[in-house]
Amino acid sequence: MLVGCQRRNTWINEEMSWPMVSGNAWLDLVGHRRVVRTPLDFMTVWIRDNHIIDFRGGPIREWWREDLYDVWALTTVYSGYDIDNDGLILNEYKGKMIVIRNGLVFSKAKERAAKLVTGYAEGPARLAKDQPRAYHVCRTCPTKRQCDIIDRTTPGGNDDWGPGYPFP
Repeated sequence: MLVGCQRRNTWINEEMSWPMVSGNAWLDLVGHRRVVRTPLDFMTVWIRDNHIIDFRGGPIREWWREDLYDVWALTTVYSGYDIDNDGLILNEYKGKMIVIRNGLVFSKAKERAAKLVTGYAEGPARLAKDQPRAYHVCRTCPTKRQCDIIDRTTPGGNDDWGPGYPFP
């Protein structure tokens, strides 16, 4: 709920969508599924040899590192697991699997986790629509219509809508 688009995570449950099932199967194959209780909810993480691991398909996107950092920070702060400062992203693209290492800054874990939890308490955060991530995530989001209505009815809610948004 706290990682990625908080609105989408709150409004729908995608645990059983085919990309989630596929990614979870890879993670189950190479890691161990664990549950972490944060102040707001429970989240599932995968750990291998004291590393947080994540699976992503498609061309590499910069925000994957941010999401991994969020998962790592929440796990480090709210679980008793001994996690290294090095996260791993399994990336499958065009039939090839690679591992992307991601160094993480331990001194910032508490600050990052607190920001996620307190930010969510103010209401689920939205993705900034003028960012590349929004182009790739929002245009196919099943909650896009609901999200856009809130943006349109909130003062300043659509200030970051560029000329290409809403996406066709």
